[in-house]
Amino acid sequence: MKSKGNYILAMLIFGSIGLVVRRVEVDSVVLAFYRSLLGSGVMLLTFFVRKERLALTPVKAQGGLLLCAGTALGINWILLFEAYRRTSITSATLAYYMAPVIFLGLSFLFLQLRFTAVRGMTLFIALLGMTLLLTGGNPQSVGNANLAGIAFGLAAAFFYALVILMNRMLKDLPGRTRTLLELLTASGVLFLYLLVSGRLPLLRLTSGAWFPVLLLGVVHTGVAYALYFGAVEKLDAQHVALYSYLDPLAAMVLAGLFLSESITLNQGIGALLILGSSFLFEVLGKKEQRRSE
Repeated sequence: MKSKGNYILAMLIFGSIGLVVRRVEVDSVVLAFYRSLLGSGVMLLTFFVRKERLALTPVKAQGGLLLCAGTALGINWILLFEAYRRTSITSATLAYYMAPVIFLGLSFLFLQLRFTAVRGMTLFIALLGMTLLLTGGNPQSVGNANLAGIAFGLAAAFFYALVILMNRMLKDLPGRTRTLLELLTASGVLFLYLLVSGRLPLLRLTSGAWFPVLLLGVVHTGVAYALYFGAVEKLDAQHVALYSYLDPLAAMVLAGLFLSESITLNQGIGALLILGSSFLFEVLGKKEQRRSE
């Protein structure tokens, strides 16, 4: 029961990220840097508290893949933050939730995943949902700005799909260790980018920006990931898949409550199709996979 509660809490925390991003005027690259740096610090602290050793033996042989995964994670966050700022949180969230479908497409290319009827249906339904989202006409975010925000959301989804793909390729690394190393890598790569591009002065935050930045890095990353990994190891796959939908649902509900964002009929149908396609694959796709592979 405690594991379920922790997992649900983690999903609700993830679902409130858009609200925090909207409240802080900080460059997206800087925000992604602080999120990865503070998040990795909290995760590292959990290792000491739990007296858990880092499984670093397989890292040397897979350093290149970890570097790519950490870099993709940092880029993913930058694009997602831009999506939140350029369109409604609902549109950004739904565009970002295309990541599982994009991962499915990448799996056909890189993991030799077999094309089946359920997987084909999943892709079709998700694309139909995205088409409705693009034509949703939210009165609070229309025109080029809305399309740009959705485009950033889709780009973020692509890079997150790459992160998932590379994590599937990493061998013999526990999820908690893998995530910590990717967060550390993301913070290092983003710092180097800020250094090379001459944007280090942007790291000096105003007094009003520190609280939301700390909230995003400590609570929405470090604490949320600690809750997530502590729970996901003890829950069955069905509960993990079902409760994961609380993340986008919480994002849409909170945006409606605190930002007065409305959802059009097209967007509502698009949301059902996008989330439903992912659920369809989780429920039916794995059964078909066991029969066909």
